[in-house]
Amino acid sequence: MRPDVSICILTWNRADFLEVCLRELFASITPTEAGGLSREILIMDNGSTDKTADILSMYEKRPDVRIFRQNK
Repeated sequence: MRPDVSICILTWNRADFLEVCLRELFASITPTEAGGLSREILIMDNGSTDKTADILSMYEKRPDVRIFRQNK
């Protein structure tokens, strides 16, 4: 099934901003189960060397999140 909303996030060494972005994003879009929109969130990490990987690890098991990691 195609999602109602696709959100793409590109990040590079912005762990603090990414954490706030994801927290607010999930709080603002009501999931399908609660009568809201179906969604997919695509996150591209462009080789971050800060704590971005730690932030992403908190979301990687969610079925509506796909994470793409690049080396550079």
